[in-house]
Amino acid sequence: MWRKLIVTGIVLFVILGYFLFPGVKDVVTNTPTPTPDPYAGWNTYTNEEYGFSIEYPNDWQTKGDDDNNEFYSVKFIAENSENYIYIHIARKFSTQTDPTVAETIEEFKKYGYLRSNQEQGVFTQIPLAGATAIKAHSVDMELNKYVEIYIPHQSKNYILSIIYPDHDEFGEGFDTIVKTLRLF
Repeated sequence: MWRKLIVTGIVLFVILGYFLFPGVKDVVTNTPTPTPDPYAGWNTYTNEEYGFSIEYPNDWQTKGDDDNNEFYSVKFIAENSENYIYIHIARKFSTQTDPTVAETIEEFKKYGYLRSNQEQGVFTQIPLAGATAIKAHSVDMELNKYVEIYIPHQSKNYILSIIYPDHDEFGEGFDTIVKTLRLF
């Protein structure tokens, strides 16, 4: 009999404790770990006329911002280094008389453009800035190797070219910068 009374008392005590002290329960919450911003402290270059922006490391400088009848260009240069990214917009395509952006991209795939495409007609399609860009490896007259990326900006009717040295000195840095490109 004492056992039944003790067991009943314990059960009653647990039930009453549950309802009388609801705030004492352990609450498990997940605290999200903030993801570090890989571009924190970077500068942003924006060109409203051509509708693009790109982020670059704060120890880099811009040079050029050339704007004439034939083309627009700007160069981003790493401090104390030979690393750079060159952005070029041709106002007139040299491949045909008044071609469309799509036709010009097809000609770039076949023949290259600013430099001699190392593997003529071999391009990789990559998603970039909400568009399908083409990427090629090229070599200039001095046998310097480059990466060329052509991004069609259909709403502005031009092709934005990005060119940078094809070497491992800067690691994935070039690709990291290029991924920040935005078209608007």
